[in-house]
Amino acid sequence: MPASLFGGGPLMSRQEMLVWCVVFAVEALITVFGNSFTIAIFTSSYLRQNRAFYFLVNLAIADLLVGLSSMPLFIMLFTKFFSGEYISELLFVSHRFVDSFTSFVALFSLVLVAVERMYAVVYPLRHRTTRVGSYIACALAMWVFSLAVSVLGTLPSHIDQTISFYLFFILHSSALIVVSISYVIVWKWVVCRVNNTAARQRDPRDRRLARTLALVTVMSIVAWVPFQVIHYVETLCLTCAMVPNTPLYFSKLLHYGNSLINPVLYCFRIPEFNKTASKFFVKMHLREASQQSVPVELDELKGGGVKFDAQDTRVFKPGGREVVSYAASTPPTPKGGTVTVITDMSNESPARSRSASH
Repeated sequence: MPASLFGGGPLMSRQEMLVWCVVFAVEALITVFGNSFTIAIFTSSYLRQNRAFYFLVNLAIADLLVGLSSMPLFIMLFTKFFSGEYISELLFVSHRFVDSFTSFVALFSLVLVAVERMYAVVYPLRHRTTRVGSYIACALAMWVFSLAVSVLGTLPSHIDQTISFYLFFILHSSALIVVSISYVIVWKWVVCRVNNTAARQRDPRDRRLARTLALVTVMSIVAWVPFQVIHYVETLCLTCAMVPNTPLYFSKLLHYGNSLINPVLYCFRIPEFNKTASKFFVKMHLREASQQSVPVELDELKGGGVKFDAQDTRVFKPGGREVVSYAASTPPTPKGGTVTVITDMSNESPARSRSASH
């Protein structure tokens, strides 16, 4: 990381420090929520339809770890440094390791996504016969490699920091080159086939997915590069002036931001993601409504003076439950209204009604 990130840089006021802490904390919360939701959506449906989403789930898990571990550690160090508190070496090394590990996992996940799309476009028949175990093996190998490299870079007493610096530089550069070459091949292949009517009709969803994943990768790299450029420039150019606080921490905010932009892009670029997300929220709403309702027998409602108009009855069955909406001609409350009765049809026991709303 840049030398001035937690040492040697200009100090800031307490108000400015609090503003940055709040901004980073909000970003961490959005990152955790967005990627948790993405994992829930993908694992509920997409893995059965397209194996490419195995690597997207892998990327979402990596981004989730950024929000759960790397960003909280950064906020803790940031607060301690600008408050003048003591920072233990254990805390500092822990952040350096976690930040490096999650960064490599996210970057190499983008590499896997790019290479997988290139393989799917160039060799479609081989891609369709590739076993799921191959995807899992590639993902596991990537995690192990990222872990090994991160451990190597956080052992200053055993490894020369110059060696680890150039190792990181080579890995970062190689990853960007592989991603760039992969999507150039995908783009050229799609352009060459765009005039082929049969090919265009056969794989429109694959081509749209390739464009979407290319956009995801480009946006992630654009957000990731500025902080890395500052890091390498400050490390190599010892006579250069330190970067001011605002652009430095904005680049770090952007660096972490590459972990939260993917769910947003999925919503705009993958129609199936939107449909599944809508169904997910509907189910959550119905479940919450049923949990907040008071159990009551339908006969008890009728016995309490409520008369139901059979001509104004609505019935639908979400998730195995029969939801019946009766118009109450003699409402039990002064405001009147509709009584919704939810009957659980999945149980073998006698049906029991619930009054969900009045």
